[in-house]
Amino acid sequence: MGIGALVGGIIGVLMFLFGMGFGDVKLMFVMGGWLGIGSFITALTAASVLGSMYGFIWLKLVKKKSIKSVLPFVPFLALGSYAALYFKFLLEGHL
Repeated sequence: MGIGALVGGIIGVLMFLFGMGFGDVKLMFVMGGWLGIGSFITALTAASVLGSMYGFIWLKLVKKKSIKSVLPFVPFLALGSYAALYFKFLLEGHL
């Protein structure tokens, strides 16, 4: 669990350097510790895919926004964490 938090924190800090908010970084640190490395990577991938799809649709529907528009990433991190945890339990036979 500690290594997962470390990985989550390192990835979060790297993403912070490229424009992500610090709230996202703190949530990634907690996600890494709570989910572990494997499920954290799954959650981050799911969050990125969901956020990209939403952002693309949002930019197409709202014409006056630019590609530089700010979009909160925390909701997608939460959905990705839920999906990773759900599929982990599903694969292990707990559901």
